[in-house]
Amino acid sequence: MFLFCSSGGESTRMMGKRYLSLLGLAGLASVASSSEKCVISADGTHSAVDLNALHKSDSDYSLTSDSNPDYKYNFNLCGQTIFRDSKCTEGATVCEIKNDAALDVYGFVDTISLKWHNEALVMNMTGELQCPYNDIHPYSSAVFFYCSTETIVSIRSESIYTCNLEFEYHTPVACGGTVVHYTCRDNQCVPDPNGRFGSRDECSSACSGPSPNPPPPPPGPPDQTYICRSNFTCEAHHGGTFSNFTNCSTYCQPFQKHYSCFNNQCVQDSRGRLTFADCTAGCAKITDKWSCGPDYTCAEDAMGRFGDYDDCMLGCHNPADKLYHCNDDTGECEESDEGIENKGLCDSVCTKMESNPLIFGRQVDLE
Repeated sequence: MFLFCSSGGESTRMMGKRYLSLLGLAGLASVASSSEKCVISADGTHSAVDLNALHKSDSDYSLTSDSNPDYKYNFNLCGQTIFRDSKCTEGATVCEIKNDAALDVYGFVDTISLKWHNEALVMNMTGELQCPYNDIHPYSSAVFFYCSTETIVSIRSESIYTCNLEFEYHTPVACGGTVVHYTCRDNQCVPDPNGRFGSRDECSSACSGPSPNPPPPPPGPPDQTYICRSNFTCEAHHGGTFSNFTNCSTYCQPFQKHYSCFNNQCVQDSRGRLTFADCTAGCAKITDKWSCGPDYTCAEDAMGRFGDYDDCMLGCHNPADKLYHCNDDTGECEESDEGIENKGLCDSVCTKMESNPLIFGRQVDLE
């Protein structure tokens, strides 16, 4: 888990660029309406929550990938990223970065939607139109917000084959209400809608030595509601998510981690079907297929479309790069839709068919 920090297929990717350009036209409008997208009304079970306070105007949230330390995710909440380049453009809110350049967009501002899932408030977003590993899926991302006295941001999961990314955010803002009030309990300030302190600083000044508040009352009547704290304990709370202590205890458990195998390494993946032990035992056996990654590098992949590394290297190239093919009639290398990138290598082996009776070391019959 990371603590919060901040900082400063070929045809598939081309389609993603077209999708970006369309969203770029609507970027300003989507940013202007983002405040409404980050507010969810009270529904009788949950308090109203406004996440706009988590938007950063001077820098992005930034987390390093659990799968590869060379990659990181820059994202903002309820607004577009501060980081911009030709890929992470106007309207983007979650971008994957490598070597200070964006590779993919996992979310756009105008796709934000909020919904409750058990005790978590989930923000869902959609990014580029097609995932290079599975083109029926778009890039997508989600942030799971939990009411907490702490402020912690971490990566919840990275699903490589479906281009899905999930974050987890523990914050007092997710507790709801237009103003977060605090009460002093066991010499600690905790969010409480009925608390007498209007800010954490005010509470901290008074919350030293014996607690100025009486100890919490015993569990209330059957209609008392409960919330799940970040340490996975249930607590009576006005306007809580759960209607009784039993339901709260059932769902208030640490998350079961799931894993999948990527690049011969086990990575945490909410859609994975393996335990860590099973993944570790079988992960190294994936050696017979290769796939071309988003940054045009080849990686071992059980679902890859290339039979070996050499085939992958020939097929895995940026569509903007020139390829060269030998014309047997002229003995010259010409630009082509297929071939190799190295023109010098092409020139060194390219000769006319009729003037070369030895082809790749084998005698041929010329009639």
